[in-house]
Amino acid sequence: MLIVRAIEALITAYDKTSRMSQGTAWDDPALADALRAPDQDRLRRGLALLAESRTNPELRALRVRKISRSVMDRLDELTVAADDENPDVLLLLGTTRIQYAWEIRGGAYARYVGEERFRRFWAELRQAEAPLRRAAELLPDDPVPWDELQWFGIGMQVGRRELDRIWNELLSRWPSLYAGHFSRVQAISDKWYGSDEEAAEFAEALVAQAKPGDPVVANAAAAHFEIAVRKMDKANIPEAALRNHFVQQPVYALLAQAADLWLQDPIPHPMTLDAHHLFGAAFYIAGDLDRARRHLGHLDRRMPDRLPWGAVSLTPGRYYSRARKALRL
Repeated sequence: MLIVRAIEALITAYDKTSRMSQGTAWDDPALADALRAPDQDRLRRGLALLAESRTNPELRALRVRKISRSVMDRLDELTVAADDENPDVLLLLGTTRIQYAWEIRGGAYARYVGEERFRRFWAELRQAEAPLRRAAELLPDDPVPWDELQWFGIGMQVGRRELDRIWNELLSRWPSLYAGHFSRVQAISDKWYGSDEEAAEFAEALVAQAKPGDPVVANAAAAHFEIAVRKMDKANIPEAALRNHFVQQPVYALLAQAADLWLQDPIPHPMTLDAHHLFGAAFYIAGDLDRARRHLGHLDRRMPDRLPWGAVSLTPGRYYSRARKALRL
């Protein structure tokens, strides 16, 4: 295990030489400013931003994820400060516990996670449910606790029936939540509780139902990246398997339709950069450099956490950098 971690550290250090910034492909100046605040101010400012975004679930979903990652080392303090009548504190507490638990587990397939790590993961994750459900009670129209409960459910192996119930609770409150659709893609992917076929059907239904201008359709590309990664894992030549998936006519046509639907009249959205990454990477891999340039030309060095580049390369920053150079961006 120590050797594996040493290798991972070397790969990460090498990837950083690309000078790309992972986990920053979003647009919320107030959040960016709060995350740069001194440690003692970050929690206070983060909670204020959550309170401000109660009526804007797209911002609220982004903010709670990013703030929770920045305050994981203050989890004990957050637990003590939790107020059973404050939905913002409860949402942040539950989300931070989920983030901390997944840090313990790691992102590997279950067969690569040891028994002791699973015990620690479940012990921590179990404590996230109560504050999230209480936050949902206090703000009945808020879909964000239900999005976080998707990650709780995936980790706690609550089963498909319960995951579907959580998903339907989210949809009834905000049917186009970008973060919620990304979480659902994970839940129904083959690596968790679905299949490649179900992920593909989800992508088709999403594009068919989406309104013009809404970047949520980029989660159709996220679904196909999950499918493509499965094919890469089984292939002798992973790069060929990746490209072969995205050049398939049904896949390419669906993503082209989705991208065009969004770009008809794109609405302002905090996850616009993330959506451009998903579409841009898909078209770059498929060999449609004009479409890829149309999306990646809007971007800079900011990258998403995992999908798309991190799903297809151990050095996502360098992969993304090579794509930009190939497109002369």
